[in-house]
Amino acid sequence: MKEYVARAIETGARVRSTQIASTYEIKARVHLARREWDKADRALTTALEIAEQANSQSQKADVRRTLGRYYLSQDRDEDAAAVLWEALDLAQDLRATLLETEIKALLAQAICASNPVEACKLLSDVEASIGSRPLAELRRESQNARRRINSLDQEQYFILSDVKIPLLADAKISLLKWLWARALHRARGNARDAASILGVTPTYIRKLTKVIPRDLLRPGKKRSKRK
Repeated sequence: MKEYVARAIETGARVRSTQIASTYEIKARVHLARREWDKADRALTTALEIAEQANSQSQKADVRRTLGRYYLSQDRDEDAAAVLWEALDLAQDLRATLLETEIKALLAQAICASNPVEACKLLSDVEASIGSRPLAELRRESQNARRRINSLDQEQYFILSDVKIPLLADAKISLLKWLWARALHRARGNARDAASILGVTPTYIRKLTKVIPRDLLRPGKKRSKRK
């Protein structure tokens, strides 16, 4: 009987601690919305300590999520990335899909400058998860991540290749197609002249011609409109 009572007391104490941690985490979010940085920092520190003591996995994930948002507001991207990776692991273990998606949106913002390719992958997951669902706050974070990625300099953005070309080999093929079509246009559709412009062999001409749409192979001709 004493063991049951002790367990009940321990469980009750843990639940109360989790509720207190949740209260401080919510307070931190309010302070962030009001741009009260010092108050948000203190509330998050308290929430994190209590969540660790209570050993609540869900609360640990929530607090780290909000802490990551706080670090982003302070332009501390490395700190944000570190804490958000931890939060993502916790959310995935808990199978908390919505929380996981929110963390990915924040994480994409934190790592877009240091790892733009991974940031794009995360953002693609987020946008696919959101779809047409009415998730205003999550959609706003997704848009913030997209803006950060779009603001990258030319060299970083070229590396991304807009996620539609995930492999270097595919990127090279697309570039060759573009060069070939441009050469054809300059040569007025003459394949031999286009090959001369690019300095390629007849074998290359035959192989590349097979993968280019016919419209591009005849840039000087227009399709006749059906009446």
